[in-house]
Amino acid sequence: EAEGERGTRGAEGDQVDLAVTDELPDTDASDIVHQKLVGAPFVCDGSNQHPLAGKRAGKKRFCSFAHVIVSHGDGQFNPVEEHFARNDMVFDHVMKSPTVLPALLLARDGEFLVTMPRSIADEFLEAFKLVEIPQPAAILNTEIHLVWHRSNDNDECHQWVRSKLVECVV
Repeated sequence: EAEGERGTRGAEGDQVDLAVTDELPDTDASDIVHQKLVGAPFVCDGSNQHPLAGKRAGKKRFCSFAHVIVSHGDGQFNPVEEHFARNDMVFDHVMKSPTVLPALLLARDGEFLVTMPRSIADEFLEAFKLVEIPQPAAILNTEIHLVWHRSNDNDECHQWVRSKLVECVV
């Protein structure tokens, strides 16, 4: 069961006050309210000295390079892995990192590629001497939403928490 699925199913059952998820609940769920937090394309980055820097490669060559995926939690649902799998892209060597910094260091210091949201990548490209590496498949786009039960919609404390979460991503 994906984390996003747990969050929305709990909200539908009035068990969860607030969830952050990448999966919206069923549109027929009239008791559920949601707000888009962020929507960002994912980009693939590598060292400016990477063999693929400035070049477009086919899937087989692209996937022959080691890849770092930033993955939180216990390794369940990961939109990057799912996207690559849907596009028949299986990497020969994959490493998961729970945070962005190790992934950026591996990309900067070696032949690793790292896929992350553009909003994060843009903050670090120059400092880590990374460049965008063209992907041989459609670019992954994902949205993250706040989801809550309608009964909490006008609750002042709930509104305050939601506003702070929105401020964190703006």
